[in-house]
Amino acid sequence: MKELVENLQKVDATERVEHFDVDAAGSRGKPEARTFDYIMTITRSKTGEFSLEEYRNGSADPTQFPAKIATMGLSAMALLLHPTLVSDFDLSCEGLGQWDGRPAWQIHFAQRSYRPSRIETYAIAKSYYPLPLKGRVWIDPTSYQVRRLESQLVEPVAEIGFTQYYMAIDYGPVQFQTRKQELWLPLDADVYGELRGHRFYRRHTLSNFKIFGVESTEQIQDPQESYCFKNVSKHDITGILNVSPVSGISVKAVSLRFTLSPGQNVCKLIGPGKDVNMPPNEVGSAAFMHNGPAGSITGEAKVVNASALEVIPESSLAPSKP
Repeated sequence: MKELVENLQKVDATERVEHFDVDAAGSRGKPEARTFDYIMTITRSKTGEFSLEEYRNGSADPTQFPAKIATMGLSAMALLLHPTLVSDFDLSCEGLGQWDGRPAWQIHFAQRSYRPSRIETYAIAKSYYPLPLKGRVWIDPTSYQVRRLESQLVEPVAEIGFTQYYMAIDYGPVQFQTRKQELWLPLDADVYGELRGHRFYRRHTLSNFKIFGVESTEQIQDPQESYCFKNVSKHDITGILNVSPVSGISVKAVSLRFTLSPGQNVCKLIGPGKDVNMPPNEVGSAAFMHNGPAGSITGEAKVVNASALEVIPESSLAPSKP
């Protein structure tokens, strides 16, 4: 799972999204297609939970999708097996089976009723509805990489009329000849849903993978509305990012403590429900105090109101509260 997190953030890909309305007889209508340049960033909150941001043609705007239905985060669905999230599910091994003509361990999973449903939600007009899932994964017995994941609703979400939801994602090895490297990545995903009597089928296909800085001629920019830091030293460095709101705003200040490994680049996203939990236009000043020497951390603010970011080295950091 750690390898999957790293791989997803190393590549740029071409994503093709095909959307079909489906009638009562199960027949598909004419396809509505979109093609995007696709990248993903993954960050961790103070509690260790993942935050995913996907950029299609340089934008995170969900209205880019066909039929005004956004299907986001599919590439990282296998992270339900990550130690941070796996305790939300009951797991059972069904034995050594096959997928695509190759041996694979079959693992059944189901959302535990007494645990929060954190892997997927459905959003309507800024209201969020958790989707409890069950399904099956096929795991390669040699590499322990996920080959395929299938999921569906444990039960319908009656509040919003979400009666059916099925998803299947295929993962596989991708060879990068110029670097003689192989990365295990998501290749395609199929989604079927029924919401308030409206049925749809959608297929995502990823191709033309490029590794950042190696095969891509375009420099990948840091995400907008973020504070980004890079450790240019040869040692781990711990720091605290303190972000204050604009004067006169009632929003609470935010303090984030995190550690950067040598060479690591970390971005903390700004916005409601994100790392810096405040609207970007209400962000005032920010300071990152760290225990490394001067020049060991570089920082950049990507904020709509051009708020300043001060990087303060050789700071004495109080221990974080348990």
